[in-house]
Amino acid sequence: MIILIRKHPFARLALVALLCAAMMYGCTSVSQEDTNDPYESINRGIFKFNRGLDKHVVKPIAKTYGRVVPDKIQKSVSNFFSNLNLLPTIANDIMQANLTGGLSGIARFCVNSTLGILGLFDVVETFHLNLPKHHQDLGLTLAKYGAHESPYIMMPVFGPKTVREIVSMPISMTTLAPLSYLDNSTVSYGLQSLEVVNYRAFLLATDKLVNESFDPYVFVRNAYLQDRNRQVNQLAEKTARLKPEPDDSDDVIEELDDDLQMEKIDEAEDAFLDQLENDSFIYSYQHYRNHYHPASTFHLKHHRVSESKPAKPQHSVE
Repeated sequence: MIILIRKHPFARLALVALLCAAMMYGCTSVSQEDTNDPYESINRGIFKFNRGLDKHVVKPIAKTYGRVVPDKIQKSVSNFFSNLNLLPTIANDIMQANLTGGLSGIARFCVNSTLGILGLFDVVETFHLNLPKHHQDLGLTLAKYGAHESPYIMMPVFGPKTVREIVSMPISMTTLAPLSYLDNSTVSYGLQSLEVVNYRAFLLATDKLVNESFDPYVFVRNAYLQDRNRQVNQLAEKTARLKPEPDDSDDVIEELDDDLQMEKIDEAEDAFLDQLENDSFIYSYQHYRNHYHPASTFHLKHHRVSESKPAKPQHSVE
């Protein structure tokens, strides 16, 4: 089983998440208010029922499955369901207006469904194509549009959820569930059972962490809520980055008006200076200053212009 965990990315991720949750729980105490668990007494009873069901039904089947089925086949089964579950992810990307994620999901699904033989082989990962794997669901879509805070609920059979995820389940399990479109219900239920057993087999190595924790209920609750809050926060940060910046068109128009006025002023000043540089005007002005204001030094600034002009003839008085 340790070899199985090393080979399967989902199992490694789950193991790391549980380890992080265990370390965080060991270092800090999480209050009921922080975890938003107002129905803890009821949730604990349902959690006890789920553990009994897992211990006597699901876990024995998963153990037998893990011993009988080769690791490579288990990995192919995981690849198949991972590829199939890209369809609801793509649908939620579209509902979230995440065009980049939706196109990436479509490309990944098409490549693995064709070259990977219905997703049994992850061609994208094998050839390191730039089509990153990501997950979206209707609960995250509701979170994007305002349903951020949601109480924790432990559901019978389905395990840990929040009210937000429970509200989305009728659509997630029907309209957005690819296997629900199969005409043969026996095949549909059989594939769903295979997915559960296959995933449970990969998580067998994490049972020891839960069983040896100080409080298994708190361990599972905190691990689930921390992972879910991380997904919601990442979605909120991504949405904030994609949000358009405030419209500064009014300020731009005001700046253009100011620039236009300054251009008009500059044009007027240039016209005035051009007039001053006119030879005849300079000559007349110098003549006026020399006769009526001899102390003026204005003519010194333009002596070159005055020197270039021919002097007017002096008329003698007879």
